[in-house]
Amino acid sequence: MFRSLALALAVLTALILAAPVSAAPINAHEQGSFTTTTAGPPNVGNVTSISSSTGGFTFTNNVSTTTFGAGGTIVTVGATPLTSFNQSNGNTVPVTFNGQQVVAVFAIQGTAPSGSGNVTATFTEAKLGFFTIAPNTFNTFNPISWGATNATGTALNTPALVTTFGIKPQELITAGVAGSTQDVPIFPPQVNQSTINAATSGNTQGHFLLQETGGGLAGFGWETVTTGPFPGFTKLLEGLHVRSDQGTATATSDNTAFVGNGSAGLAALNTIAAQLGGGLSNGFFATGLNTGTAAGFNPSTTFPVGPDLLASIGLTFYPILEQDTTTQQVPNPRRWPCSGRSSGWAGWSTGSAATLRPSRPDDSLSL
Repeated sequence: MFRSLALALAVLTALILAAPVSAAPINAHEQGSFTTTTAGPPNVGNVTSISSSTGGFTFTNNVSTTTFGAGGTIVTVGATPLTSFNQSNGNTVPVTFNGQQVVAVFAIQGTAPSGSGNVTATFTEAKLGFFTIAPNTFNTFNPISWGATNATGTALNTPALVTTFGIKPQELITAGVAGSTQDVPIFPPQVNQSTINAATSGNTQGHFLLQETGGGLAGFGWETVTTGPFPGFTKLLEGLHVRSDQGTATATSDNTAFVGNGSAGLAALNTIAAQLGGGLSNGFFATGLNTGTAAGFNPSTTFPVGPDLLASIGLTFYPILEQDTTTQQVPNPRRWPCSGRSSGWAGWSTGSAATLRPSRPDDSLSL
């Protein structure tokens, strides 16, 4: 009897362990490497990250209030030139497209809590576009020079648009290539967030998860992840983990010179917010400079600053890959203990989730 019972329990245990598990979506994203197209030979391969200049700049308008320390809906528009493709062998390649300099231009929208020190905003909308400009024509404080609009700032400069990216939900970001970043894993509550210190100019960071949405000169071909997905899996999307490093600034005659009332620069900020990647739901950046209204842009000339902000910014871009696991064997974190990888998966089951494969040391991408 006991032998029969033991055998039955053993069979039942085996069936439970072997049964497919329809778990909630894992939605983990790993970083790898990629190849990028440059619109002229040669394309650049084995890229593990992209660096930007530290000479970027952002304009942030709290469109809900003019009260210092109050929270509300914020709209940020900014840009920074891309400087280098960083390869897995340690080499760097200057970023160009069609022989032109490339500028990352973005518009993001979210909610900032009340506070007068370190304030962390959560963003639910983000549009990123890479635009070409003539070399050495980028002016940090002049949105017209960013390449995203025409000379009057009234229309998007689509002939110069390389490709676009849009926001993904707050999901886990895990490491792919060893040494490609020191930031991962980034857990969902910290994704699509950015911190600003309203009291000083000290450096703060943010992390964003974006997917390639195509369009422009390169379309979906600008980023091609060259490793993965697993054999038999379908690649769902490619994208970027973007780390931002920003330092708050006070308003000066220099950094507001090109965004005054009626200026082409202010028109450009509004066009980028309204049109890039389909535009933000707010539909505009600001109605004017120093209007004293919530819809206007009213940056502070002394610390503490807020609720409207100016900040220097630098960006680092890491590639991510997501694959379809609807009918394939996927890592199941509930089956066996973690293997010690940052992705933390061991054991396999059939699931209905979208996820990235565990990292491999040869992951790379091409542009």
